[in-house]
Amino acid sequence: MLKNIYSIVVLAFTSVTLAAPLKVGYIDAPPFSYMSKAGKAAGLLPAIANKTFSKLSLKHRFEFLPVARVYKNIKDGTLDLYNCGTNEMPNTFRGQKVLLYMDLGIFSRKDAKDIKTLEDLRGEDIALFLGASASGIQKLITDTKSGTLFHELNSIDNMISFVKKRRANHLLLYKRMFPDYKLKGFKYTSLKRVDCRWIISNKIPDAKEILRLLDEKS
Repeated sequence: MLKNIYSIVVLAFTSVTLAAPLKVGYIDAPPFSYMSKAGKAAGLLPAIANKTFSKLSLKHRFEFLPVARVYKNIKDGTLDLYNCGTNEMPNTFRGQKVLLYMDLGIFSRKDAKDIKTLEDLRGEDIALFLGASASGIQKLITDTKSGTLFHELNSIDNMISFVKKRRANHLLLYKRMFPDYKLKGFKYTSLKRVDCRWIISNKIPDAKEILRLLDEKS
């Protein structure tokens, strides 16, 4: 009863009205997010989301999607929220509160070229998670004359296998996503510290106010 009263007070005070539960995207990116054996959203980011929504008494439901679909759906308004927006995107608002930091880097075969800076990746073959933006790094190292090739693959295991089979020299990935037991034969270079923030479709009513509340309570 008290929880319902609190929800009404919060929504009335902030002029937020929800016709349906907020749709929150999550992807297969353990330990940050993944689907549990029970078919539930699990990992660091869903835990943050659940805790925040509980504080606000806002209803939500998770949708498990490929990363490219998350970005597409949130831009066209068929998905409401994602809590690991690493860049500004069209048709969205990005929060101010940093939910967690991730270390983005290059895993290279030990016999491959040593990578120390982004410039060292020009002309290299790089395995990349299918649909991932990699926080815009492709745009920094790829141009029409660079010769850099990105190979998009649909799982981390496939990325690792692709590099081990010498079809690429490197793979671009967040450090905590690379399984420790598969590190043998690879060397790692950190390229960028990336922050996860709430990102919300600007097509849903009261998007800015909902985002303000999420930032405040996360």
